[in-house]
Amino acid sequence: MQFLAPASAACTSCHNLITGRAGPCVALTKRALAMVRILIADDSTPVRCGLRTLLGLNSDWQVCGEAVDGADAVEKAQQLAPDLILMDFSMPQMDGVQAAQEIAKSGTDIPILLFTRNLSPQVMALARNAGLRGAISKSEISMLPYAIRAVQRGETFFYSTSREMNL
Repeated sequence: MQFLAPASAACTSCHNLITGRAGPCVALTKRALAMVRILIADDSTPVRCGLRTLLGLNSDWQVCGEAVDGADAVEKAQQLAPDLILMDFSMPQMDGVQAAQEIAKSGTDIPILLFTRNLSPQVMALARNAGLRGAISKSEISMLPYAIRAVQRGETFFYSTSREMNL
């Protein structure tokens, strides 16, 4: 049986702020077979913690790991074999699109959803051309569950608030 690691103290305080309840983001629980294992790749600790808490609200999703930069995302993708990767674009060492390309070179077909603060038409095109399954702006976090479900179904999900970018 596989168990989840306890959340860090910083993540616990983020959880408290977001949910209004005490306790860590992820309790020690058995991994259910139907759970979708998600790797979060973002260089911001508060963003990773917030995403962990948000994703933890859905009983079908499990955060299986966190990466702090693009190179770490490539390494963790190989180590953890997640079902989906939630990837920031602007990260040290290697951006999210470059990391996605490196992950694809390894022969794994892990769907990757770009989740970034600055989702320009150029970044959207880079993501599409690199084979990412979706892209969404961090300002549209309410759309994240829809994006994850679409990618889980094998669909693509490229979303922006700008009308000409909604694809």
